[in-house]
Order: sequence, then structure tokens, then C-alpha cells
Amino acid sequence: VLGYHIYQTENITVPDVTGLTYEEAEIRLQDVGLNASKIEVVTEDESEVGIVLKQKKRGGAKASENTVIELSIGVLDTTVEVPDVEGKTLEEALELCTEQGITYQIVYEESEETPNTVLKQSIRKGKKIENTEVLVLTVSKEKEPVKETEEPTETPTETPTDEEEIEGE
Repeated sequence: VLGYHIYQTENITVPDVTGLTYEEAEIRLQDVGLNASKIEVVTEDESEVGIVLKQKKRGGAKASENTVIELSIGVLDTTVEVPDVEGKTLEEALELCTEQGITYQIVYEESEETPNTVLKQSIRKGKKIENTEVLVLTVSKEKEPVKETEEPTETPTETPTDEEEIEGE
């Protein structure tokens, strides 16, 4: 009797959905009474993005209704490593950021340093970040020369006294 029960429940042949998009694979599995779960796997190959690379319960295996088939889906690695740009010229820093695919913002600050030198970076070097994060570069600019002003001369201002007549009254 137990053998009959197993035969009854494990009666769905799992379709091979590798090579399909996750959406196509999910529909194909649901059509035969199975469910899908997504596991993201980092890939270097752009043609594998969004595609089922592996499935747990391989095609042709038997499963019972509503069994969850794990699908490994390709995703690109969108993390980038922050380069060390402190002390570099702005031009060198931007070249490094562009090479790494890092989005940056420049903030200028008056400094004694040579103009267009990176003074600070908002994210430490070597840290892995999402390529959508923004690295803020604080860059030196020349200090505005302090203008020599003449010493103010005191000119007495007349203040009306109570006895003086204020116009309009």
C-alpha cells in the first residue's frame, strides 16, 4: 500500500527548463503542477543573465504535485572595487573611476594642496560597492586671495535727541 501511495504522489515528470528565462521556466513548471524558486548565481557571461543555468530536481526526474524546483538564474556581478584616488590628480582619479565603472561626484574645497588634487574620498579604497553607489571626491582648489580692505574710519553718526523734532510728527 505504501508503494502505491508513493507512486500516486511522485507522478509528475519534471521538465528540463535549463536555458529558458526564469519566467518561461516558471510557466512550464506550473503547467505540470510544480512550483519554482529562484536562486541568483553570479555570471560573467551577459548571455546567461536571466536564464536558468541549473535546476534542482533535474529534467526527467519524478516529483509530487506542488514540489518546488530550485532554479539557478544568471545575474551579472554589479559590484565594483573602490580604487585609491587620494593624493592623485583629478584627471587620474576620474580615469580610475571610469575604468572601474564607478559613479562619482566632485566637491571642491579650498586647500594649500596643488589645485585639482583629490584630498578625500567618501568610500575607503578596496571596498566592494554596488556600481550604483556614488563615490564623492573632495578636490582641492586654490584659496581665494584675501582682499586687503582699508581700516574702517569712524565717522560719528548723528543721533537725534528728544528735543530735536523728528520729521512727520
